Amino acid sequence: MFLKPFHSNAPGSGRALFFAALALCLGCGGVLRAEDDTNPLKISAIKIEGNKNISSLIIYGHLEEKEGDPFSLRRVRMDIHNLFSMGDFKDVKVEAQEGAKADQVILVFKVTERPLINEVIFRGNKKWDSK
Repeated sequence: MFLKPFHSNAPGSGRALFFAALALCLGCGGVLRAEDDTNPLKISAIKIEGNKNISSLIIYGHLEEKEGDPFSLRRVRMDIHNLFSMGDFKDVKVEAQEGAKADQVILVFKVTERPLINEVIFRGNKKWDSK
């Protein structure tokens, strides 16, 4: 299951949908306690998948989430926004996977890069050489 930014006109409905999607991702049937101070989920790892031309280090530099930090839905949404605002990605999805321990989560950012322009061809050009 993937988490994407979403928009809703009903107050609070988007947040409930986001919590439900994350709970399904983590496979937990109980209460999700992502931002609870008593037992917060910790980010055990962050992975980047799908990048071909953009370095993973550049992508990591645009993320607010860091390994070892408490998990925050607000920061995940900001990370998605930050990656889209780079202008290099057509799609950004986040997958949350269970970590090695019950209080850990692994975030996988799956990006789809915008295509690069490989060649520009002028047809019907009589004034300039095409080389």
